[in-house]
Amino acid sequence: QSIRALLADILLWQGRYQECVDVCDEFLAYNNKQMLTARSGYYELAYVSSLLPMFTHHAAYTDEVIFATAFQPSGMDASFVALYGHQAKDPQISASEKLCNRGMFNSTDERRYLTNISSANDGDYTYYQIPKFVASSYSIVGSAAGSAATYSNVADKQYEWIFYRLPDIYLMRAEALVELAATKSTEDDINSYLNSAIDMVNNTYMRANVDLRATDSLSIKEYFSVDLMRELVMDERQREFMFEGKRWFDLLRQARRFNTADYAVSAVEDKRFPNSSSQVALSKMSTMDALYMPIYQTEIENNDKLVQNPFYQMDETTEKNENK
Repeated sequence: QSIRALLADILLWQGRYQECVDVCDEFLAYNNKQMLTARSGYYELAYVSSLLPMFTHHAAYTDEVIFATAFQPSGMDASFVALYGHQAKDPQISASEKLCNRGMFNSTDERRYLTNISSANDGDYTYYQIPKFVASSYSIVGSAAGSAATYSNVADKQYEWIFYRLPDIYLMRAEALVELAATKSTEDDINSYLNSAIDMVNNTYMRANVDLRATDSLSIKEYFSVDLMRELVMDERQREFMFEGKRWFDLLRQARRFNTADYAVSAVEDKRFPNSSSQVALSKMSTMDALYMPIYQTEIENNDKLVQNPFYQMDETTEKNENK
């Protein structure tokens, strides 16, 4: 099953969408995994307590996880405390205030309590801590996004780094179905693919919105076009996999798909470059080569077969300044 998940991912990147759907279907046909669920009526605490073991304990023992690698056998790694923080320490990495206030999560979406809602004040700035990887228990004051929250850290960091879990299959399949819909010419064919895609998205959306009724599920009436459905899938991936290391690759995959950096640039523009003086930086990011890292200069010097990413190639003036 791990191989099927990896293969589906590769096929999605290669634009072989029907094959991606087929592999996802094979996975689901032989699936022995199931998503963790929260009990309706218990609101945010039930959801958080249901999913925390997947991130803070042995993932191999969690039904939802498909493929993960070992972190360490025991002991709390100090780097996690430094990066993600805990109740007595602000994190080095935190969700931005702009991210938390942009309305990404609706008022019933409990995923916000796993990602960016623990707030701690430092002067005039508010830090939104990321409890997903370090919390063992959770308590919340209030119910709105940005509510104050406290949690206890796990004593031993025994979890594995998760590469794929069942929501990956659902949302990769949804993404491929949307792109297949874009190739169809009749309204019936397009709607057939979009309906299948929204069914996949509802798997994760309805789990996170545990107190919604079945009639409140996402509907094609709201996402009636390829563009709207494409945006929905990307937004759902961001909500479901927030801080799990997948967002940049989602943006890059979209950029490669349409051969333009515009999508990636627009996604980071408002939080990274908030004012008009940012236009120079944004214009530099607007080329596809800017989305890829450079090759280390000493590697270029040691191997004349390597060609530097054009975005990072130094002109004569830059080279002289570097050598001063």
